[in-house]
Amino acid sequence: MDEFLHEVEMFASARGIKPSSVIQAAVNASGLAWARWRSGKARLQWETVARVRTYMREQRALEKQAAEGER
Repeated sequence: MDEFLHEVEMFASARGIKPSSVIQAAVNASGLAWARWRSGKARLQWETVARVRTYMREQRALEKQAAEGER
């Protein structure tokens, strides 16, 4: 799960937002979910991981389309 948490951190950092904001947008989880996952106080479900990764992939695609439209 460390790899997943790192993916979210890198995605958030590249956009100037907090990882908890990514989680909230992707799966409508509370802002505390990120802190609990990071500290190991809560377990990540594979379904949640998949949904967050899908969200990040879709956001990258939208950003790419927007950038191409600006050219």
